[in-house]
Amino acid sequence: MPGLAVVVAHPDDETFGFAGTVRAWTLAGGDAAILALTRGEAGVDRRGGRRGETLGEARARELGRSASVLGASAEAFGFPDGALRADDALVSAIAVWLGDRRPQVVLTFGPDGAYGHRDHLACTRALDRALDRALDRANDASAGVTVLHAAFAPGVFAAVHRAMRRHAPALLAIDDPARLGRAGADYAVDVRPHREAKRASVAAHETQLAGGDPGSFLGRGFLEAHLDEERFVHHRGPPLEHPFWRAARLRCASST
Repeated sequence: MPGLAVVVAHPDDETFGFAGTVRAWTLAGGDAAILALTRGEAGVDRRGGRRGETLGEARARELGRSASVLGASAEAFGFPDGALRADDALVSAIAVWLGDRRPQVVLTFGPDGAYGHRDHLACTRALDRALDRALDRANDASAGVTVLHAAFAPGVFAAVHRAMRRHAPALLAIDDPARLGRAGADYAVDVRPHREAKRASVAAHETQLAGGDPGSFLGRGFLEAHLDEERFVHHRGPPLEHPFWRAARLRCASST
């Protein structure tokens, strides 16, 4: 099966919108790779007092454990957490990473950055720029990559957005919560058979969990509400004709 890649800003971003799809893909025999552009060193350690580089090292290890649960490989770049910019250095690094792996499909967050996080939006812009650069080189296989954006229902990140407005407003690129989420999608992957893998993927990120409880991730009840489907919008690239994605497209059509 052709390759699948997930490109996100931080360790743990791969969990809530993508983990079930990655596990379904790898169990079906496909290759998957996860890239986090930062090590999450500017975050909060909910299990202890680690900060800065020490926290970043811990979170990079957690990313590796999460990916292992999903049957994927993983890498964390060292770009600055909380200050990602879609500049030439980041774009070039993503382009090289994609060129080495040559995935057919790349999953990332959409233009709302899930809950408006600046780093998430910078990641999405940098990925587009990296692929635009590939299009300028006709012999580059990554020019034919299809990008799918994670699609979340309106309102699901309301509590996260409110918390960020209170505690980290500088990290919000979208101030209006009405601009977050969308009702429709092009693909809906049934991840119910992979619920435990998705929970284990979240559980791997111990520094981000209150008392080590995956149920605390992004607020009580959030994870449990996202264990049935993972939805995606076709953003760019050729149509997906692989049976895996055809089934997801049919499922989406029948469930909307």
